[in-house]
Amino acid sequence: MDQVPPPPPSSFPPPSGGGSAARPGVITAVAVLLFIGGGFSILGGLIAVTGGSAFVGFGGGVLIIYGILYLALGAGMIWAGTGILKLQKQAWTVALALAGIGAVLNLINIGGATSGAIVGLAIDGFIIWTLWTNQALFQ
Repeated sequence: MDQVPPPPPSSFPPPSGGGSAARPGVITAVAVLLFIGGGFSILGGLIAVTGGSAFVGFGGGVLIIYGILYLALGAGMIWAGTGILKLQKQAWTVALALAGIGAVLNLINIGGATSGAIVGLAIDGFIIWTLWTNQALFQ
């Protein structure tokens, strides 16, 4: 039997970047959840700011402040998700803090009998648990 010669070396350089080969899938899932949550926070913030400007004088100022806070929260979540993909330590800290704040707010909202608060609490719990158990990856 004839032996098959090995394939020639590749002319393409090896992939470079944020060490995605060492990043587990659950870390990528956390980043995706942060992107989705950040997008919804920004959307809610935009709705509150534009809606608040229509109700100036009838509590619209509160809606505008609420909207600005949610815009900042959404931007922080998207920034943290990007950093989580790159396994950055400061993004790990920010993501844990944002998930903790979200978990507390969802615990408060469970009294309102909303199923969204329960789902949000489960997502925040997953983010906290995943980041905490994989903290050695973030340097």
